[in-house]
Amino acid sequence: MNEEICARCLSSVSELYESPCGYDPREAQNAIGQFHCPACGTMVMAGMPHLRICKKCMDELKEREE
Repeated sequence: MNEEICARCLSSVSELYESPCGYDPREAQNAIGQFHCPACGTMVMAGMPHLRICKKCMDELKEREE
């Protein structure tokens, strides 16, 4: 079984998902390297697609939006 690391909570999980926050670090202005997503707190990299997160974190973010 392949394990992956959630970019938000750093847990080792079997599957990752797209973040529901909608922030795109590829469009970050004045950012270099890694930083925490201002919308969801996930560690992201300037100029790269939003890193994926585990189901637990995805559910927490969706709950916050409600």
